[in-house]
Amino acid sequence: MTGSTLSATGVFGSVFTPSVFVGFFTASAFLRAASALASASFSLRSRSFRAFSSAAISRSIASLILRFSTSFFFSFILVFFCAINSQAQGDSIVSVAVQASLVNDSTYSLKGKVTLQKSWHVYGNNADGLNAPSFQFTLETVTGLAMPTYSVQPNKQKDILFTEAAIFSTGFDIEQTIQIKGFQPDSLKGFVLISVGKGEQFYPLELPF
Repeated sequence: MTGSTLSATGVFGSVFTPSVFVGFFTASAFLRAASALASASFSLRSRSFRAFSSAAISRSIASLILRFSTSFFFSFILVFFCAINSQAQGDSIVSVAVQASLVNDSTYSLKGKVTLQKSWHVYGNNADGLNAPSFQFTLETVTGLAMPTYSVQPNKQKDILFTEAAIFSTGFDIEQTIQIKGFQPDSLKGFVLISVGKGEQFYPLELPF
């Protein structure tokens, strides 16, 4: 086929010359490149949006944590100072003077004298979970040989907070015999656990000795 022109017949019988054939593939490659560029651009925008969203969420979380931490800190400070104020006020309402007498080389008799302000009272053992005044020691080797005893017995009276309660309405003494195992310290430290009240006021206290 001398002098003939090389051609390719398409599906629909159209004839493509070599220059048209090359142009078709060039245009096709350009379209694919443009499509890929658009996809890449969309992907970058999506990543940027996701990055922006992640940054915004992180900032929001950090802000919430900061607000919570600040609120918690000031709440803690408020509770702390309220507790200190309550303890200080309670200390002015009731006081306890404790003395220890040696019984033998490891046994001691403790006596605490409780003094109350007028119109206040001390709670005894009650069904609502209130306990009568008792000694608590910082030294773990201290054990009570008997339950504490009181110079007067509490009286059951009507109470605004607990309906009816056993209370000490005047000052009294609390005594207990204890034993210290092993090493005998030069001094004995601890607390008198006591609950006081008047009307709607109530203070559970730890009075150090």
